[in-house]
Amino acid sequence: MLLGTVADFCPLPYPFQRGMVEASSGELVLFFAEQGHICCKVKRPGRESWSALVEVAEGSRDFSVCTDGKDNIFLSYIRGNGLYFKKLTPWMGRWKAGKEMEVTLGCNGCSYASLALHGGALWAAACDWRQIPTEIIDGTYMIQDQATPETYEYTVTIKRSNDGGRTWQTSQTLTSDACSIPVLVPLGGWLACVYSQGLALRWLSTSEAPPPAFWEDRGEIVNDMTAIDLFSCCATNAMLHILFKKSGIRHIFFNGASWREDPVPFSGETMDSDAVMGASGDGLWAFWSRSCGPGRSAVAARRWEGRSWGKAVNLCPAFDTCLAFDRSAYRDITVAVTGQESRPFSFGGDADSALYFGSGRPFTGLDLGLSGGEGGSYSFEFWNGEEWEEVIGLDDGTAGLTAPGIVGFGAMMNLEKAEVGGVERFWLRIRRTSPAGRNPVIEGAFPLGRLGSLMTADIVHGFVPVVWVDATSLSSRNLLCSGTAADPPTTV
Repeated sequence: MLLGTVADFCPLPYPFQRGMVEASSGELVLFFAEQGHICCKVKRPGRESWSALVEVAEGSRDFSVCTDGKDNIFLSYIRGNGLYFKKLTPWMGRWKAGKEMEVTLGCNGCSYASLALHGGALWAAACDWRQIPTEIIDGTYMIQDQATPETYEYTVTIKRSNDGGRTWQTSQTLTSDACSIPVLVPLGGWLACVYSQGLALRWLSTSEAPPPAFWEDRGEIVNDMTAIDLFSCCATNAMLHILFKKSGIRHIFFNGASWREDPVPFSGETMDSDAVMGASGDGLWAFWSRSCGPGRSAVAARRWEGRSWGKAVNLCPAFDTCLAFDRSAYRDITVAVTGQESRPFSFGGDADSALYFGSGRPFTGLDLGLSGGEGGSYSFEFWNGEEWEEVIGLDDGTAGLTAPGIVGFGAMMNLEKAEVGGVERFWLRIRRTSPAGRNPVIEGAFPLGRLGSLMTADIVHGFVPVVWVDATSLSSRNLLCSGTAADPPTTV
């Protein structure tokens, strides 16, 4: 599902953010950053299209949202060296943003906004830093040598509001030279705060006592992470799950007594990234950007089945139109090769017969499922505005349509739309140049892009969505939405 194309769209860099919420009316409200502003789009129940873009606040890409499940949406965001807050309420068919409130101010900068509703109160966390560019030598302040890294002191501040965000009181502070990225996660009767310290993840939790609750240092979760800014937290069934980057994407979870690390990597591909999780009832789903080679990726999903993760499912939009050409006529094979039909398509024909894979958006390759091919040769071509041109630097993981694999060609800057069989699309043409000993059977195909900045939401109405940015083209970036069906919540 295409949400829309936004010129110079600025994607979210941090995967743990909750950029989408569901209101009590069933509306999905998506927040994102674009050219220095926090904006939103709304999708109403029963409608396929999303509303026009609405500016909500002036702020950076660091923001967080949550909802009380009724008629209020809470937004915290970074602007300059401060963390700010707004409440949005429905008004005459749209969401109206209330007065901006200051939560906390940093010294030289502020980042990593996190917001949660727990125990009838709002909780907000952010990291601010103070630059220390001088040192004392013989009683005189001297500027540090330019070759010496500047020194920063980082402080994670957690604040609490008992009046809906009008006033905020400090609940906890953590100060270190490498303390950042706080993420607030309600966990049953507790409120957890997971944060990074150097190459480690640590966590705090509140007591279950009534306010004023105190924070307890729960120690280290995992160490030696290879990317401290890639981790995602989600709580379900009184368990806290974390995905983090370490030789691929790893999974660790707290079962109420201790942390258990999944012995099998969630994803063993070191280039896989942007992992996020969403829950629905007793179900837990993970979404991530699956690397398919340099500059190529696809959004995939897995479900946590109690003890392990299930099979990966592709969520990228399928090709709009797929055609087969037998040198005399075009045949529409879209249903067959997009995996919606049980009978695969056999690619037969003599030289110059061809397959056409068409999309309304540029793409950087395709994941091609096939079997049975033997012999023959093929030319992979695209329309450059005047003629069909052979792809230069082709990465053919199918070995000439003899095995399933990735066909990658990177960003073709002169890729233009063409009309084929009466349909205008961006096309990849696979043209047979010599007869095959055995025809390949095409079992499925979907386009690849340059994807990232995933967002998800906890949905309880039968669908767990995921939104991401497709930055395949340098001229425009697309905001895409897909998702997976969710099990109904368990009635207690």
